[in-house]
Amino acid sequence: MAETHHVTLADVARAAGVNPSTVSRVLNGRAPVRPDTRARIEAATRRLRYHPSRSARSLASARTWTVGVLLPDLANLMHTEFLRGAQRTLQARNFSLFICDGQLDPAVQEAELTRFLELRVEGLIVTRSFTLTGLLEPFVEAGIPVEPAELFEPDEGGPRDRRAGSLAAFRHLYALGHRDVAVFVHERADAPVRSREMRSRLESIARARDEHGVRGAVHVVPIGDPADCAPRLRALLAGDDAPTALIAGNDWMTAPLLGAVQELGLAIPEDVSIVAYGDSRWAAAYRPPLSVIRYDYHEEGETLASRLLVRLGEAADAAASARGLVPDEFLERGSTAVP
Repeated sequence: MAETHHVTLADVARAAGVNPSTVSRVLNGRAPVRPDTRARIEAATRRLRYHPSRSARSLASARTWTVGVLLPDLANLMHTEFLRGAQRTLQARNFSLFICDGQLDPAVQEAELTRFLELRVEGLIVTRSFTLTGLLEPFVEAGIPVEPAELFEPDEGGPRDRRAGSLAAFRHLYALGHRDVAVFVHERADAPVRSREMRSRLESIARARDEHGVRGAVHVVPIGDPADCAPRLRALLAGDDAPTALIAGNDWMTAPLLGAVQELGLAIPEDVSIVAYGDSRWAAAYRPPLSVIRYDYHEEGETLASRLLVRLGEAADAAASARGLVPDEFLERGSTAVP
């Protein structure tokens, strides 16, 4: 078999009839070069299909030009939108991404974060729902910027307007006359702590309930297996404080909750009102269309990537560095009504 030959900078220099240092100056744009010389070098680069060595560049600059992105669950379509926003922003600045699927498993997430450190990533992006903040301390100690930086703030330190959509949704339910509600959340039985984001959502329910002077129950129902959703809902509906409004507390939970409602033969919104976190085309196409609390996940990915670039000194966008997390918003559709 023929031995593979990788085209080098020296190969380009020989083909263009110049010194390797001249090729380097043209490719890096560091110094002026005569137009005819530049044209010969660019033609040789295209003809030989030369690609600069990322490893050589890293050795020369002591940088890796990589960013780690840890997503809680790649099966969640919302997270792919988040990833697209971050990826396009970072790739425009010539950063490569190491993307890992956390699989909703703390052990997997810890292992992948350790791998990121070993790979010497220059920055790290996680989602706002990340809970294992103690695992981020080695990055902070090593001077590696982590986004969202809000994960390191106390719960009461975050701006309240990020929850504007949540408050609007729960105020809407209580104004319709609902008193007892149930929030179904996707949580592993061994989850070490409820996420800051989920705590803020439950706080929004409590705040809206207090504003309306309601004494009804707020049932928080953790679901690890989708098959558990229907029996848990059946048991709630058989109780004295049966909920008339159901909330899919995170993106993953919407489909299992709707399946449970159908399995129990309930009509939406005649028997129960539904509000879901996370919007999608199918949520709008569902009958009735689902009322949702939506985030622009694509914009959030862009925001975190832009802030990271500013902290890495790769962008001088002061507005990006001051940009906060994307607020949620409530979209009222056909799945809520007077109980």
